[in-house]
Amino acid sequence: MTGPQGAKVVTTDAEGRFAAPFLTPGKYEVRAELQGFRAIQHENVTVALGQTVDMPLKMEIGTITELVEVVGASDVVNKKSTAGSPLLNSG
Repeated sequence: MTGPQGAKVVTTDAEGRFAAPFLTPGKYEVRAELQGFRAIQHENVTVALGQTVDMPLKMEIGTITELVEVVGASDVVNKKSTAGSPLLNSG
């Protein structure tokens, strides 16, 4: 969450509950992330002095993204010469 006192990171418990005690009153942006799920964000969450904010967060399964890098190798065949290679063996 990000607000008047800067950014603060918290982790949920086994049931998915989280707490961020002693926040400075003001407006906050709350973002939840977990690998394999789509991140969600709530903006303008108002926190007042002595207030507890109940904020259910429903995360949806995300898409898996893979990056495949293909690196080209140099040509095996010499396109500029028709001469045979002494390394070829007719077996």
